[in-house]
Amino acid sequence: MFSNRRSGPTRTLVIMETTMKKMFVLLALMLASVSMATVHTVNLVGSSFSPANITIQQGDTVRWIKPRRRISQCE
Repeated sequence: MFSNRRSGPTRTLVIMETTMKKMFVLLALMLASVSMATVHTVNLVGSSFSPANITIQQGDTVRWIKPRRRISQCE
């Protein structure tokens, strides 16, 4: 009589291989979702924004840029 069930070290090795494959697939999916993210830059120009409108997706980043005011000192 033969059994299809593995036991001992062989079974442990198979479980480890399966776990590693699942972890690899999960990591690949996570990296794929990060690589599809876009960085949008919005500048403050006077009292308005440039560009005035943008469309973003979940996972995108919006970078807000406000120019620094230079303060000159008179002596």
